[in-house]
Parts: sequence; structure tokens; C-alpha cells
Amino acid sequence: MVKIIYMILINYQNRFKIKRIIIGIFLLFFVQKTVSAQTNFEDNENKLYFGVGVSLSSFIGGNFGDRFKIRYSQDESYYYDNYYYYEEPSYSIAPFQFSLTGGYNISEKISLELETSLITHNKGEIKNRDITAGYDNGIRYTDAYDRASTLSIPMIANLKFYPSGRKNSSFYLSAGGGYVYLKESIERTRTFRNSTYTGYPYYGYYYNDIKQTLEYKSQGQWMPGLKIATGMNFDLFGMFNGDVELSYFGFKPTESFQYPLSLSANSLVQSINLTSKFFFRF
Repeated sequence: MVKIIYMILINYQNRFKIKRIIIGIFLLFFVQKTVSAQTNFEDNENKLYFGVGVSLSSFIGGNFGDRFKIRYSQDESYYYDNYYYYEEPSYSIAPFQFSLTGGYNISEKISLELETSLITHNKGEIKNRDITAGYDNGIRYTDAYDRASTLSIPMIANLKFYPSGRKNSSFYLSAGGGYVYLKESIERTRTFRNSTYTGYPYYGYYYNDIKQTLEYKSQGQWMPGLKIATGMNFDLFGMFNGDVELSYFGFKPTESFQYPLSLSANSLVQSINLTSKFFFRF
């Protein structure tokens, strides 16, 4: 019986050694392939890159998203310029986003990026303007909240992952985190309706609004947050390539904002962005 048990233990030990040898060979083969692929990647690729980008963006969610969603509108001075100088309508889109990105290709599947952006929106839509009216020296005026604007500067560290490898597919996923400095401002303005009688060939009254700032409120702070994205990478020519990316930003205010700033009623700042980036590899 003792001999049988001894033989079983010896047999089990031999099998265990064989398994360890097989696993060791497999791991050695895997490491060799990985090192070989990494060496080829390092030999044949420019690992560092730097680029610029522009985005079509919109803030979403809550009062802040309602106020600073994407807008395509005329400039304030359009009616005056059109009447006196016969200029065509002047339109602009907000928000505007410009970004700078620096990256390092760690391997065929993974890249590390540091990104900063400048996002401005000076055409916020104020739904509750708290309008009051009166007269000053016989001239009618209205007081209201106006000229809502925001400025944000995200600073994000991202990891980009190419599931099939950059050489096999341009598709990637990206996630990261960091901080954003966000500032929101609004004005309380008084608008006077100034009428001017016009002669030939346009007989009648032309009304020109004149605005004065009664009060200016502004508040800013640093907020922690995250970014998730997906996109495609394209080779352009020579040392240049580009990204087309769809991303989501989410940042949480650390302090309360004061009314009538829209962030006084928001617990999260969110935006979606369609970005085109242009990179130089070196």
C-alpha cells in the first residue's frame, strides 16, 4: 500500500513538473513575441506626437446645458450694421472649442495623451430674464438679465486603446480624467429704445436699442471630472495623421454658484463634442 501511494505521488509530481515546463515554454514564447512586436513597433514608429484640434460642441443637462447648448445666431449689431452699412447678416456658432494634445505611443495598442482645451460660449440663452420696464427722461427702457457667457479650460490625461492594434484598425476607445477651470458670467442690462425718423427713400421710424450694464456677476472654480471617447485615426501624409473623435466630458462643481448663474442649480457640467484633430509625429 505504501509503495502504491509512493508511486502515485511520484506520478503526480512528474505530471506537475511537465505542466510547469509546458506553462514555462508558453510564457517564454509569449514574452518573446511581445518583446519582438514591441521592438518592431519601437524601430518603425514615431512614438511622440503633438496636435491641434477644433470641435463642434454642446453643453447638455440641467440649467447649464439649457443655457449653453449649441447655438447658431446673429450678432447683436446686425440690425444697426445692416441698416446703415447694408451689410449681410453676420452669424456665429457657439460654443467654440480649440484643443492642444500631446501623446506618446506606448505600444501598438496603447497611447497616453495629455490634452487641454479652450471652450468659450458668449451667446447663452437665458429663459428667465426677470424683465422690468420703466422710463428715464421720457425714454422707455427695460431691465433684464443678458449676455450670459462661459469659459472652460479642461486639462485631461487620457489612455487610448486600439483593440485590434493601430496597424490593423484605426478604431480606438479612450478614457481619462483630470480637472477643468470653469467660469460663468451674466449681466443685468438696461436697454433703451431709441427711435430715429428716416427720410427718403425709407420714410418712417428706425428703432435702435442702446444697452447699458447695470450689474455684472461672475464666478469660477476648478472641478474634477472625466472624459470618455471613441474615434478613428487616419494617416494623412509623411509625419502627419489625424483623429475624428466623439467624446463626453463630465465635471462636478466643488462649490455652489450664486443665482442667477445657471450652475447655481446644477450638480454636474456635461458636454458632448465632435472633434477633428491634426497631429505631427516625431
